[in-house]
Amino acid sequence: MARKVPSKVKTTKSACSRKPSPELGDGDLQTRYNSRTGRPIRDGAGRKSIDPSYLDTIEVIDDDGLESESGSEDGEGVKKKRPKRKRTPSPPLPDVDALPLFPKDVPSREPTPLADEGQNEQSINLTVNIPKGFAGPFLLKIDRNMLNGGKPEPQPKRNRLSSTETSSSSLTTGSTINVRPRKSVLFHSGASDSKTRADSTKRTFAELPAEIRNQIYRLLFVTKDTIRFSHPVNFKRSSAFLRTCKQIYNEGRSVLYSENAFAFSRNTGSRAPYWESQEKEIGYQDMRVFLNSIGPTNISLLRSISIMFTDASPSSTPYLSHEERRFVRDEHVIYCLRQISSYGKLKDMEVSFYGRKSLVRTDYRFLDALREIKVDELCLDSSERHWYRSKIDYIVKTSLEESMVRSPKLYEQE
Repeated sequence: MARKVPSKVKTTKSACSRKPSPELGDGDLQTRYNSRTGRPIRDGAGRKSIDPSYLDTIEVIDDDGLESESGSEDGEGVKKKRPKRKRTPSPPLPDVDALPLFPKDVPSREPTPLADEGQNEQSINLTVNIPKGFAGPFLLKIDRNMLNGGKPEPQPKRNRLSSTETSSSSLTTGSTINVRPRKSVLFHSGASDSKTRADSTKRTFAELPAEIRNQIYRLLFVTKDTIRFSHPVNFKRSSAFLRTCKQIYNEGRSVLYSENAFAFSRNTGSRAPYWESQEKEIGYQDMRVFLNSIGPTNISLLRSISIMFTDASPSSTPYLSHEERRFVRDEHVIYCLRQISSYGKLKDMEVSFYGRKSLVRTDYRFLDALREIKVDELCLDSSERHWYRSKIDYIVKTSLEESMVRSPKLYEQE
């Protein structure tokens, strides 16, 4: 079905016609259409809208600059040159008197006269004899009147100038000054000073012998009891002393981590962040946080650790299934074992397994992470819970002892 093209409508003046204006055009408001395409015709199509307040400078040309157009009409096809506007002449300069060549208010350009050459003919030579080991300060004060040939003015005596044997009043040409060292330097040169000698006998902690410093470190950081993370009752070991300086930190941390025994086990308590309402079991999260906080360098200083692996209880983890409560499925346990195997240099390790099921060969993911740990002495049957033995298969136990124990031992000579 072909579209019906509306016929051209003749424009007529309506009752709403208004006076023509350059902004709105003529007073006819009816729409006009193209007879060929049927599209509406814009009123300003093909026109150049010129603001009446705008004035083109090219059209404002003086009559003198216009050339006669009669000469250009003879030849057709020749492009007419657009005439240019003449340049406006500059305004005349005001009548101002010329500046004088050498005005009186301008400073003189002559060079500054040199000082009297007769005053510089005479020079003053001073020789200063400084004894060996003199640490200063050395103060030399010269009166300006001496350079001008006049007599020096008397200067008040000062205590700090008592170290010199002569004053500025006795300086003449070729004078020699003997500098006397201070009292503080006399002690270094062999003189006796009881007060300074008494202060020099005091020693700082870093100046103590290494054996004495190690004894102090052991009194601060070492404990006979095992540091247990399940019951943190002896964690206050004055670790703030390690923040004193870098030397004390490097020396004290080796005693703190090497000569203490650390025990890790499942924490049956529960906690949750403030934005969560449901509390979750802590488990082995504290062990992971501890290893991350001390870093790989301090993990390599650990020598004796014990780990007790147990399953989570259903009361504290109702959101987990029976298989997910096993320690062999715990991601925190796997991460801690890999950290110890990567950076640890253990001397002895004690491991016990008290889960609902025995540790068998099918728990390959847990066993692979445990086999990477190397120790000199390994105990897989802990006597801490003597009423029943550790739940581990005999074949798995034998394979762990063969793969985890070093040969030869690393700490055999200690």
